[in-house]
Amino acid sequence: MTSFYKTALFVSFFLFGTVNVQATILTTATNIDNGYQSFISTDDNAAGTLFGSGASWPTTFIDTVSLTAGVTNYLHISAYDQGGIAMLLGEFTLSDTDFEFANGTQSMLSGDAGLLVSLTGFGSNYNATTDLGINGTSPWGFKSQVDSSARYVWSADANNDNQTYFSVAINSTTVPEPTTLSLFALAIIGLGFSRRKLSK
Repeated sequence: MTSFYKTALFVSFFLFGTVNVQATILTTATNIDNGYQSFISTDDNAAGTLFGSGASWPTTFIDTVSLTAGVTNYLHISAYDQGGIAMLLGEFTLSDTDFEFANGTQSMLSGDAGLLVSLTGFGSNYNATTDLGINGTSPWGFKSQVDSSARYVWSADANNDNQTYFSVAINSTTVPEPTTLSLFALAIIGLGFSRRKLSK
């Protein structure tokens, strides 16, 4: 292998290896009566990777996770109740415009149409959530770390549906494309091939 090709390969590996794309961060702020586990997934039928959990409904749990670029991500929340009326209150935000919720923005609240619920598991039998009142409604009161417009929600029977599965689609707004540095590396390799042809 000539020194030119060695240099071209080195430059291409260097450039491909050092291109850094900042990941979009999803932040969730939730109160859930009684507890929950939060997952991020690229498949609505699979729970995904656990990134948050809690079991104290008076506490607003703040969780963050990086999204997978260029594809639809799904926020999955497995929520359970241990007696009495159940609820979920939540505020969900994205760190940049590479993704958006169903409402076309980078923020969503419980009560919005993009939050769906199932009694059977992720990926099937979804329904709209049932509204239980605005943030501040009794018996849970006002949660200051969640937007005041958020709604307390659950499935259709908040007194008896003790296990629920919430899903939020987070849609990519970008198509992955080669970066400028990556294109430059490919150009160097192409130049090497053309130089080789000319030397023959």
